[in-house]
Amino acid sequence: MKKNLIKTILLASLPLAMACAGMNESSAAPQQEEISIIPLPAKMERTNTSFTVNKETQIFVQQGSAEALRIAKMLAEKFKKAAGFQIAVAESNGNSIPDNAIYFTAIGADPSLGSEGYQLSANNNSVVVRATEPAGLFYVMQTINQLLPAEIESNTKMENITLQIPGVEINPKVK
Repeated sequence: MKKNLIKTILLASLPLAMACAGMNESSAAPQQEEISIIPLPAKMERTNTSFTVNKETQIFVQQGSAEALRIAKMLAEKFKKAAGFQIAVAESNGNSIPDNAIYFTAIGADPSLGSEGYQLSANNNSVVVRATEPAGLFYVMQTINQLLPAEIESNTKMENITLQIPGVEINPKVK
């Protein structure tokens, strides 16, 4: 009889304990959403910023790099399909990249990156990607796709989509 009473009390208190546990989680300070990138970079630092792609965003590529231009146009096409944004893609010497831009370049890229490595820096004003070879630029474009909401993969325009890239500093080597 005593065992039955204890079981009844425990079972009756279980919903209360679960409700209390849920209250603790929801009342905690909001945390940044975890970033999941494959392959996982050896070094990725999250910042308290983010870059929002909008209809005024521009993509620039290092002057004279046909492969960078091709890869940048692939990214612009993703923005067009998912959000309906006609993102301009242009060549630049890198001296005057405006705010609200994504810039693909080999200038300043770490030579130890190898052919597939890249660096990515995203903040409120811009996204700068560096790679020594076109393969690295292609992989960084894939990383940008992973940082964006899943709707970026849509082949049809999504209404009210916010294309936001979290503020990150990603260094080349992968784990």
